[in-house]
Amino acid sequence: MKGTIQTKAICPKCGKKFVLVRAILICKQCFTVPEKLFISIYWDRKQRKIYCDNRGQSLSSYDMANSALMRIRQGIKNCTFDLADYGARNNKALQFETYAKRFFSRLKEAHLGGQYSPNTIRAFKTDIFIHMIPFFEFCDIRDIKDEDLENFYSSLSRGLALSTRKHIFATLHIMLKKARKNKDIHIMPIFPKIIVPEPQTRWISEETQDSILQCIPDNHKPIFLFMMQQGVRPGEARALHWEDINWVEKTVEIHRTFAGSICLKRTKTKINRILPISDSAFNMLSSLKATSEFVFITVLGTPYTEGTVLNHIWAGAIKKSGREYVCLYEGTRHSFLSQAANAGVDAFQLQRFAGHTNSKTTERYVHINIDGLKMVLKKKETHSKPSPK
Repeated sequence: MKGTIQTKAICPKCGKKFVLVRAILICKQCFTVPEKLFISIYWDRKQRKIYCDNRGQSLSSYDMANSALMRIRQGIKNCTFDLADYGARNNKALQFETYAKRFFSRLKEAHLGGQYSPNTIRAFKTDIFIHMIPFFEFCDIRDIKDEDLENFYSSLSRGLALSTRKHIFATLHIMLKKARKNKDIHIMPIFPKIIVPEPQTRWISEETQDSILQCIPDNHKPIFLFMMQQGVRPGEARALHWEDINWVEKTVEIHRTFAGSICLKRTKTKINRILPISDSAFNMLSSLKATSEFVFITVLGTPYTEGTVLNHIWAGAIKKSGREYVCLYEGTRHSFLSQAANAGVDAFQLQRFAGHTNSKTTERYVHINIDGLKMVLKKKETHSKPSPK
């Protein structure tokens, strides 16, 4: 068994990898050395990575790692080597991989209780198993420092979107925050600040919506009309029940949503809201027959359990109408809120109508009213013209 001393860290100054020079890992350009190393050995038919010496101390220097490697070689030669002796402070429960897997198990339990949607759980799983565990592996969570988080961020593929990297770090932050609350760690490392540019909110006019709606098959028009007229999320429209409609007050209560193919008894932001129903939406609802507990159903008599069905119908209608493509969410909810903002609806009322928890989310829909600006320019031109003599 030869074994090697390695590091996952990169030079904090130039970002290049450390290389072995005269029995020491170093950056040849900046002459910096890593503070986190590990020993890689092949043991019991598997490749193993060891991050601590037999006293449970993290391998923070090449000399320390080399001394540990010499003891490991001697122990293997004398048949006295035990991998457990080189665990992180001999506490496997606090090794990152073990701790992260337990954390994910608790997230899945919360998901079964309705706290997280299937898509959210899938995102957590990717963050933990694809990105976090391969980097930290057997590190003790108590040994994670600011520099480790910087190295982790640098290690993430440059092909990942900023929003994805931010989500990964948000998941890690949740885990370590829970660890601190449980007193498994005493100090939270400082997380790098990841700023994601606000995405451009695309929207379309009512005229464009109408032209697209005309190209949607008649049996599917009701749900699309409802989304356009009420500005609800597609999942909320799919989950609408007949009992949610107040025919006397002409209102609808939004308190359910579909997450994937699962109907949850809550909205995305966990905010229930009662909305007035527009006249055209009310007339459309009045014309439907209640053959299911769900308001909007397919020709098979079943609800739209798969959101991709609506996306395909929408894409086909846009293509047929000859309009420029916008996604379903942009063409319905985004457009409704943008149209309302341009019509002068108060931002606070718009936030309540949309069910946003943060006013900054609502501000995305307050666009410049081009038609209004044109009127201002016309008035200005009229007043600036010289009066006839």
